[in-house]
Amino acid sequence: HGSQKPLPIGYEPCSYRMGMVVHALTVTPGIHHTMGGVKISTNTEVLKEDGTAIPNLFAAGEVTGGVHGANRLGGNAVADFVVFGRLAGEAAAANAE
Repeated sequence: HGSQKPLPIGYEPCSYRMGMVVHALTVTPGIHHTMGGVKISTNTEVLKEDGTAIPNLFAAGEVTGGVHGANRLGGNAVADFVVFGRLAGEAAAANAE
């Protein structure tokens, strides 16, 4: 036993009466996706409270809010940052010209 590597934090062996050893990992809740953020236009421009665009500021992904409504379906975050990331990149590049 002295040559074994230490187990990660929260990971410890458990012995049961049957003599077998089972390794368990503590699982705790965590934030995996935010459902709020800056409001964007359909062109990914960041909007002020009055609904007008902030010049030269574009956003995509989890920093934006309202794209998914009140709940996000699992797996949709990938489509979110791919689609809106591309739109934001194209808009920013066109704006820079």
